[in-house]
Formats: sequence, structure tokens, C-alpha cells
Amino acid sequence: IFVMMSGVSLLFIALSMERAAWLAGGLVLLGLFVLYPGTVIRLSLVMGVLLAFLGGMIFSTQLSMLENRISNQGTIDARIVVTDAMIQMIQEKPISGWGYGTLNLRIKDYYRSVGGASVIFGLTTSHNTFLTIFVELGLVGFVFYLLPVGWLLKASYHHLRYNLKRNNVLAVVWLGVLGSFAVSNFMDMRFFPIGLTFWWMELGLIANLIQQHSETHGVGSSYQSLHKRQVPPSNYELFE
Repeated sequence: IFVMMSGVSLLFIALSMERAAWLAGGLVLLGLFVLYPGTVIRLSLVMGVLLAFLGGMIFSTQLSMLENRISNQGTIDARIVVTDAMIQMIQEKPISGWGYGTLNLRIKDYYRSVGGASVIFGLTTSHNTFLTIFVELGLVGFVFYLLPVGWLLKASYHHLRYNLKRNNVLAVVWLGVLGSFAVSNFMDMRFFPIGLTFWWMELGLIANLIQQHSETHGVGSSYQSLHKRQVPPSNYELFE
């Protein structure tokens, strides 16, 4: 089921016409290759042949749209200008930020041409969730927003280091977080709540997996019952 869903995801990521989704899909596929090299190679070959076959017969219109999407420079120019404006705003108020909900009210004052890039219309979305947080809430808000991620990374490190070969479900979920992070750097999730929903669902699932691991292998009732039975602990339990 996992391999089948991965293949379907590759197909629809390719058809999404979103460069952020292509980047996220590429990063996740690379991570899956590290975890499951043989499976990912076979899956990529099958999906490559399938896409080539379907592309000429069913998705010819989508292929034309794909070419136009890749060659569309206008949206890239707008993002360059908007990113430059947000960096200017961060430099002015780096610690406390400009205040929640103020980005769209002030960002037009910081528009300027960057090389050959310019904004041809008055207001556009920031296209970057994390820069938006930094502008509005400053370094303080940005650190607090990412604090759960840092804590979960630290808590996951021990489990992944010594348990990756036996159970890499946790690593796969972190790949989902990596994909969400990549997309969030090209999209303002304030206007796409489903993206933030997946982000926090993935982090919640990681916290749940870590909690299960701690209850199973950590210090607590499991070790007490083990001591009462006088069963020699395994090398892994001794290391824990």
C-alpha cells in the first residue's frame, strides 16, 4: 500500500503544476531512496515509463501546460521582489517584528526592482510562510513557532540513530515534514490552511511515535517489570 501510494503521489505531484510541490516531491523521493533504495529505483522506473506512456496519450494538454508553467518568468519575478521587500522589513524590525497581520499593509512601501525583476501589480501574497512569520512576529515569534520542531528533532535523534534499521516509520514522517517545509518556503500558508494542517498533523504524529518509543524503551514501568521478572536486558535496552 505504501509503495502504491508513493507512486500515485509521484504522478499527481508531477501534474500539480506547482514548482514548490516538485521540489518537495524530489526531496522526499531522495529521502525514500536513502531508506528504501531498491524499491525507489523500481518505483521510479515504473512511474517514468507510465508517465511517458500516459503523457503522449492522455495528458498531452497537461504536458503543454507544464511547459508553459516552467517557462513562466512573471511569477518568479514577483516572488523575488516580494522576498526582497520582506528582507528589508526584517532588517528594520528583526526582534519583535511589525505585528501580526501587518505584512500586507506595509509591504508595498518596500517594493523595488531587483535586477530585471519587478512587480506589475499592487499587492501579491508573500509566497513564504516562514518569512511572513519573521516579518510580523520577529525573531521572538519565529523561534517560538519552530521550537516544537527543534524539540522533536532532538528527541528523534536518539531513536533514529539506533533504531533506523528496525523501524524507519519515524524517518518517513520526518520526510513529510521536510516536504511541508519546502512547500511553505514558496507558499503563504495563511491562505492555504490545509498546508498548516498537514504540518501540525505530521509533528503531532512524530510526538506520538516518540512517546510510544519512550514508554517501550525508556525508564519506567517497563524496566520495573523487567527487573521483577529477572530477565537479562538486551544490549539495546542496556544502552538506553
